[in-house]
Amino acid sequence: ILYLTGANGQKRTLAILGFQPLKNNVLAGYGQTSRAGALLAIEDINNRTDILGDYNLQIIFKNTEYKPWKASYEFYQAVYKPPTKVAIFGPLTSYCAETISSVSRYYNLVSVANGVTSPKLLNRRLYPYLFTTAVTEITYSPIRIQFLKKFKWHKISVLYYRDSLYTSIAEAFIANVRADPDMTLITAETYFSDPSIAIRRLKDKGSKIVAIFATEQLFINIFCEAHKNGMNGPEYAWFTTYLLNNNWWDRALKKINVSCSLDQIVNTMNGYFTFGGNPLTTSTNTISRLTPLQYESRIKAFAPGLIRLGGADVIAYDSMWTLAIALNKTETSLKASGKSISDFNYTDKATRTLLFNNIHSTSFEGISGHVGFVNGSRLKDIEILQFQATNGTRTIKPVAKFKASTLSISNYKAKILWKGGYIPTDTVIIIESKVEISTAAFAIMATLAVLGCILCYLSIIAFGINDSQIPLSSICNLQVWLLSLGFSIGFGSLLAKTWRLIKDHQLISVTAFILAINAIYLAIWMIVAPFRADKFLIGQ
Repeated sequence: ILYLTGANGQKRTLAILGFQPLKNNVLAGYGQTSRAGALLAIEDINNRTDILGDYNLQIIFKNTEYKPWKASYEFYQAVYKPPTKVAIFGPLTSYCAETISSVSRYYNLVSVANGVTSPKLLNRRLYPYLFTTAVTEITYSPIRIQFLKKFKWHKISVLYYRDSLYTSIAEAFIANVRADPDMTLITAETYFSDPSIAIRRLKDKGSKIVAIFATEQLFINIFCEAHKNGMNGPEYAWFTTYLLNNNWWDRALKKINVSCSLDQIVNTMNGYFTFGGNPLTTSTNTISRLTPLQYESRIKAFAPGLIRLGGADVIAYDSMWTLAIALNKTETSLKASGKSISDFNYTDKATRTLLFNNIHSTSFEGISGHVGFVNGSRLKDIEILQFQATNGTRTIKPVAKFKASTLSISNYKAKILWKGGYIPTDTVIIIESKVEISTAAFAIMATLAVLGCILCYLSIIAFGINDSQIPLSSICNLQVWLLSLGFSIGFGSLLAKTWRLIKDHQLISVTAFILAINAIYLAIWMIVAPFRADKFLIGQ
């Protein structure tokens, strides 16, 4: 448990309950990064006299371990122990937020999460008091579609891991695709343990542009299976959730065994796009009175040696400022009626409603950009990043940026690199062309076809030749030669004329080649085992 108080002991204390995955889980680095940002914000807020001047904020952190049951246990432990908490910071993940938000509503606690992206959690009927300062999939889905159209990709396939989080994210994206008249969903495949069958279905259905919704570790399996199925060429483009940080592949490979080498996986996923990032504000008029450069100096001095992941500290920093501003407005309103936010208890619906409305109407410039909410979801500038493996280096670079103020996408920082040097298409392109042969060539081939038919007819006439003048064995051999050569000339000429990939002067050559093969075969046959005629007298 961490407490931060100001130097002035006369100030009253407001306690905030914080949920982050701080240790014993794969997201502990993100949780620790978030904690540092939140604690720095607490320090800066407590040093201000114009915001909650009569109070010191405290934050009590609980380790969720990235486990919903653990988050639920820690929640009940916290609410039944003093001090009374006035709000919740976190959780970082949608998994834990689903659990916390479903029960905290009954204690009139409003939550400001710093990493929740699932659209499911924005359902106000189920999770009425949850806000998130991270950009949710409700925001990402239209941006993804806008980016797809930028490269004339109108057909897309979806692959997602079958659990509540990624199913809800994928379904939100699929709904946006189907609602757009310019977009076509080729297929939506799902899997639970082994993605091999789903990958084969994607390939069999001609998928070229694929959006994947899964965890970091699962992507290793997915790209390995894609490599096995030959989906690693320049004709494929991949879109992923998360995967924002360099060397995530090294971390994932330490936790999962796959039958592909790292080079094979990197070659397959090279060029994938992901959405997120946390571009810092360009404004110098932030609520904290810090510029991005000043913030960078502050966080490095505040948490020396901290490995900052995914800009989580910046989002956490602005999350705490969101709570502080809303609490300050709530205190002002309560004072007008002779009350105080320090009087809050878990049955106080009136204070909860005031705090909720004040967060909902929040609008300020934070270090991470503009902070404001629409139905609990944040709309802000978004970076579009690409994984680029070139010249022995592997890095994730920002290549485009979505501007929230103009709802537009523009090029940004690094250049987009395409495997093969060209933009892939969203489907197999079939180009039909009409190839004509010259009149002279047509006349020759038609003549050969007629000649072939004549020879076939002559083979029938040969049945009527009198064997008293010509040996019967010779007649039998003649019939085979006439029929075989006639068919070769007639069919060969038609085949050559139909096969439009050759030029006019090659038509006769093809027919002659077919005729020669058949003639050689017949000659060998007649030499090795010619027909022999025997006469038998039947009856009288």
